[in-house]
Amino acid sequence: MVVAIAVSIASAGAVSGGFEDGVDATRESPAASAKAADPAEVATKPTTTPKPAAPKTQAAAPAAAPASEYGTQPADEQAFTKSIVDTRAALADASTDLQRSQFVRNRDAALCSTLGDGTATDWTGKITSIGANGEGKAYVEIEIADDVTIKTWNNAFSDAVDQTLIDPSAPFFNGLVAMNEGQTVKFTASMVPDDGSCLSKANLTETFYGLSPQFIAKFANVATA
Repeated sequence: MVVAIAVSIASAGAVSGGFEDGVDATRESPAASAKAADPAEVATKPTTTPKPAAPKTQAAAPAAAPASEYGTQPADEQAFTKSIVDTRAALADASTDLQRSQFVRNRDAALCSTLGDGTATDWTGKITSIGANGEGKAYVEIEIADDVTIKTWNNAFSDAVDQTLIDPSAPFFNGLVAMNEGQTVKFTASMVPDDGSCLSKANLTETFYGLSPQFIAKFANVATA
C-alpha cells in the first residue's frame, strides 16, 4: 500500500512538472518565439528619405516693350514729343489764330524747360534725309516722332549764320557717310536759339510749325543706335 502511494505521487510529479500554475511551461512565450532582428539585415535595408519639396516656379518677368521705329528714347525726349502731340490736339480745337499762336508759344516754353540747357543728349530717331551740299558738307534730318524732326540746314545760304552743316573734319563725319535714310540712330545735338526762345524753326509758316515742327540744331554726334 505504501509502495503504491509513492508510485502514484511520483507519477503525479512527473505529470505536473510540465505545468506551472496551470500554464504549459513547455510552450515558448510570444516574446521568446519572436525572431530577433538580424543587425546585418537592418543595416542593408534602404532608408526612405522624404523628397524635398519642389521649388516654387517664379513667374517669368514681363518682356520689355519693344523699341519703336524711332528707337528706345530717354525720358526727356519722350516728354519733348508728348508736349508736341498734346499741342496738336489743342490746335485742332482752337477757333482763332491768336489762340493757336498762344498754344504754340506755351508749347515751346515747355519744350525749352524739358531741354534745360538746350541740348538733346543721346536721343534716338530715324534718318529721313541725308546728303551733302556743294562744299561737301553733310546735312541730315532726323525724325523723332511722327512729323517731328531735328535737322541741319541743307544749303550754305540758309546756314550762313547758324553754321549747322557738318564739316568733313567732324569726328562722326565718316560714320555719317555710311548711313542711309530710314536708319535708326542715336544723336546729341544743341538746338539753335531764335527770337528769345531756345528753339529755331525751319518751317515757313506758324501753322506748319505748330503741327509738324522742324527744329534746327547743331549735331555733336550721330551714331548707329
